[in-house]
Amino acid sequence: MLEKLIIGRYLSFQDPKPKLTYTDGNFLTQPKIALTVEQSIRDKQQVPKWDSRAQELVRAGPQNQKVMVSQKQRVSQISAGTNADQAKVHRNFQWLGYYAGAVSQVAFDNVDVLSGNFSGCWMTVYKVDGVTYVCHVGTKDDATDKKTIAAKKGWNDFAQANRLTIERGFNPARAWGNPDKQPAKIHGDGIARIWGLVTADAMVSVFLYRGEQDWDRYRIAGLKVVPPSHMPELGNI
Repeated sequence: MLEKLIIGRYLSFQDPKPKLTYTDGNFLTQPKIALTVEQSIRDKQQVPKWDSRAQELVRAGPQNQKVMVSQKQRVSQISAGTNADQAKVHRNFQWLGYYAGAVSQVAFDNVDVLSGNFSGCWMTVYKVDGVTYVCHVGTKDDATDKKTIAAKKGWNDFAQANRLTIERGFNPARAWGNPDKQPAKIHGDGIARIWGLVTADAMVSVFLYRGEQDWDRYRIAGLKVVPPSHMPELGNI
């Protein structure tokens, strides 16, 4: 999927995370959510104007309304299912949801795994009974939050007891830890988001901006291939 994450491209995406019940600190196996990146199209939208110098939206008039500008966008729809065309299998991936307090996991099955959102969570790869899994350790922004503590303990206990099966991991948000080096906003951008991508040979942090008006549209603003961490660091995240 990495080659379809093109900086400047927009993704039309609705989080397909299923509602699952779980106990904080436990591993939660999510059903496979197969998705594919459709062929991009050109789209023209009216979007809020962004003042990069003032770092704020431009407003005008007595109602302090957002000033709108015309913007051309190249958009790829994220659709459910798998593209069976062998020439387009690189468009296929699976989505792993974030569940606060849990360690959500999905079987890798040689299909790239994309997950989000990340602000400090870890994404790791390991084996159980010969099956390779990818997980999202569901911490919260507050290190003292009981869900953060439970998720970390659940993962750390597992990792320390299964050292030889832990393959690699990374913290996607760390790749963009310096705010001064984060990609700049442009017209139409809203809140920043960070996703993590695991492929057979890479771990990638994806920096996006959610649309200020269209919350189902995300602009890919930056990509970083991150050197993976290994044990013993992964046993004490």
